[in-house]
Amino acid sequence: MLNGDSLSPIRFGPAKPPPLRVRLIVERLKLLSQARSTAAMARFSIGEMVRFDAGDVRTITGRIIRLNKKTISILTSDHERWNVAPVFLERAKDE
Repeated sequence: MLNGDSLSPIRFGPAKPPPLRVRLIVERLKLLSQARSTAAMARFSIGEMVRFDAGDVRTITGRIIRLNKKTISILTSDHERWNVAPVFLERAKDE
């Protein structure tokens, strides 16, 4: 209580959904992103040898074992498993 008055919590009503135009723009951006990802993914196939830079000084080489929704699963010769976005991959020569 402050000077005899009680403080009441601020109440927020339910959030209003965004306007239709905003939702349509967001859906369109998602669709374009998915199309780019699908196109990048289509360059590769299961069993193919690929390589990518691992952020440090190493380059990882491995074989594609699975094409996921957003990433590609790679299995290295050391039996390490990596999930990598297709934009970071390039083809490697078979060993």
